[in-house]
Amino acid sequence: EMDIDEHVSLRLSIKEIVKEGMSGALFSHEATNASLSLFLIRLLREQKVKVENMGLQSYYFNQSPGAANTPRNRDADFLIVLDYIEKHLAEDITLEDLSEIAHFEKAYLVTKFKEIWGLSPMKYVNTLRIERAKHLLSTTELSVQEISDNCGFSSVPNFYAFFKKHVGVTPVDYRKNSV
Repeated sequence: EMDIDEHVSLRLSIKEIVKEGMSGALFSHEATNASLSLFLIRLLREQKVKVENMGLQSYYFNQSPGAANTPRNRDADFLIVLDYIEKHLAEDITLEDLSEIAHFEKAYLVTKFKEIWGLSPMKYVNTLRIERAKHLLSTTELSVQEISDNCGFSSVPNFYAFFKKHVGVTPVDYRKNSV
């Protein structure tokens, strides 16, 4: 039986999943699916669910504890990459970092990421940075410096150049046009 803290935590998690699903943000469908999978796994773990019929088990649960790094289980580990990117978007993120935290070879990570999302991990990071910057520019009064820092750009000039290249206007012009 769950204690009150677990119950509240699970309710907050499902609220966040619903909020993400309804946001319409870039990659919200993928983020919602990943979050829902993690939520269900957490719920199963907390309830110590035992599946009697092996045919009903997900392939994530069909393996012995020693099979943690088999190709099938690597897909579950892949969700760690998405979570890491979301939580560390304001920091310098490298392909080496992503490979290390997921325990993937860099080539495998890039190939699998492109297969699933249609772009490389670093292009995904940059896309999220641009989307976050656009959101902050249009919904906050934060300075361009603060937004640049919040989105993980090394400097304001780099932010300006990158933003203009990918959006077609400067951050300041984007803010003016979004009001």
